[in-house]
Amino acid sequence: MLVGSQVRRVVVIGDLGSPTYHVGDEAMSLQAVDMLRARGISDIVVVADDPDLGRERYGCDAVPRVGFPGAVGPRGRERLEEVTASSGRRVPDAMAAVADADALVIAGGGNVSSQHPHHLYERLALSRAARHAGRPVLISSQTVGPLVLKDDRPYFSELLATATAVGVR
Repeated sequence: MLVGSQVRRVVVIGDLGSPTYHVGDEAMSLQAVDMLRARGISDIVVVADDPDLGRERYGCDAVPRVGFPGAVGPRGRERLEEVTASSGRRVPDAMAAVADADALVIAGGGNVSSQHPHHLYERLALSRAARHAGRPVLISSQTVGPLVLKDDRPYFSELLATATAVGVR
C-alpha cells in the first residue's frame, strides 16, 4: 500500500483539530499519523477544524476543512458538486493539499452516514480530488452508517469505490 520510499506526502482527515477534543476520534487520527511516521513518512498534512490546533496536536502541517455548513439534504450535495467541479475556480486548501500529496488517508472519526452528512460530503470531496490526481485513498477506522438515506447512497457508494483499502470499526 504505502511504502515510505515511494511516498513523500500524505494528507490525513479525521474528526480532529476542534476546540472540543474528541478523544476516540482524535486517537484514531493520531494513530494513523504515528503509523505513517513509523513507515518513514514524515511529510504529513492533517485536515482540521482549527489548523493551528491541528499543527500543535499532531506536529505536522494542517489545513482547514473544506466546510459543509448546513450540509443537510440538497444543500450539502450542491456544495459537494460546487467544490469538486473542474471549472477552474480556486479549490479549498484541503483539496489542493490532496492534489499535491501522494495519498489520502481518511482516518477514523466522523460517521460516514446521513446522520452526519458534512463528514460524508467532505470525505467524498477529498476522495474526488485524490482520484482526479491519481492518488490512492485509504479509509481506516471509519464508522459506516447506521443511517444512509436513499439520496446519499450514490455518494456513499462512490466514496467506498474510490478507496484502495477500507477498514471499518
